[in-house]
Amino acid sequence: MEALRGEMGIAGVRLDDGQVLKADLYVDASGFESILVGEGLKVPYQSFSPALLCDKAIVGTWPRSGEAIGPHTSVRATDGGWCWQTEHETVIACGHAFSSAHLKEEDAERQLRALYPKAASIRVLKLKQGRYENCWVDNVIAIGSAAAFVEPLASAGPAVLAFACQWMAQSLVDGDRVVRPTIRKQFNKRWRRLVETERDFLSLFYKYNNRSEPFWSESREKAQLGDLEPVVKLYHELGPDSLHRHTLLHENDPLGLEAYFSVMVGQKAPWDIPFEPTQEDREVWQKVQETWRRKAESALTIEETLRMMMSAGPGPAQRPMGRAMQPVA
Repeated sequence: MEALRGEMGIAGVRLDDGQVLKADLYVDASGFESILVGEGLKVPYQSFSPALLCDKAIVGTWPRSGEAIGPHTSVRATDGGWCWQTEHETVIACGHAFSSAHLKEEDAERQLRALYPKAASIRVLKLKQGRYENCWVDNVIAIGSAAAFVEPLASAGPAVLAFACQWMAQSLVDGDRVVRPTIRKQFNKRWRRLVETERDFLSLFYKYNNRSEPFWSESREKAQLGDLEPVVKLYHELGPDSLHRHTLLHENDPLGLEAYFSVMVGQKAPWDIPFEPTQEDREVWQKVQETWRRKAESALTIEETLRMMMSAGPGPAQRPMGRAMQPVA
């Protein structure tokens, strides 16, 4: 496939069979190739690789055979990267993101198979971490990894894609289906902020790791926190204090202060002022824990949720309240 340039940006797309497709607006969903925005329009690219070292991933799947569906993705650190296991309805997926400067491909696959011996359909992916200067250029909007990519340790990629699609649709509605420069400018500004939030959040995991292997030591040294620097500075002085949340983060931050603090507390990042909870603090925390425990106990299992989603029964307004919908006293 080839992108054809024109006065308005992309004039057409020539397919492999020679056919040329033309449109008023193009969506570049060509993945890392970025055929329209990258190759066609030559938009400048900003690499995140100086700070994020993983440049390859080995991925695989195996059929589910009666195992309970886990409610979350499991992540494990390795010498030169990290492995993950994700749950799906009929298959289980796994992968190993790693730095080829610190770990050979065959060793990365060996470590993956040691953790997930059932893994099949193994393939190697090259990770291109970074973003284009803009994702909406002239008459082209790039989405997904055609516009930007940050390794999936923070698992925010699908959310970024969903936000971009939602904003694109709303922008066209607001502009009466006309590509207006002011809307395009604000779209790009909002998108860049979202991608960089994802990158900065991921950097927290690397900045506060306590492993001694060369990969993790270098990741710790090179981590770039970007707009999270004020958050980190306040945390080191006061701990996870949320008083100034509205000045520390931009208005549309998709994660929130608690997400950043949870990573730093989980990674045991220190702060200066010792904290000894009062008896009242302990009682409040106990009530919070009990509330969430009761909510969890009344929730639907994953299997129940899947059956409800696929059910052809009555609509939500007619369906009786399930256990997860019962009010908690």
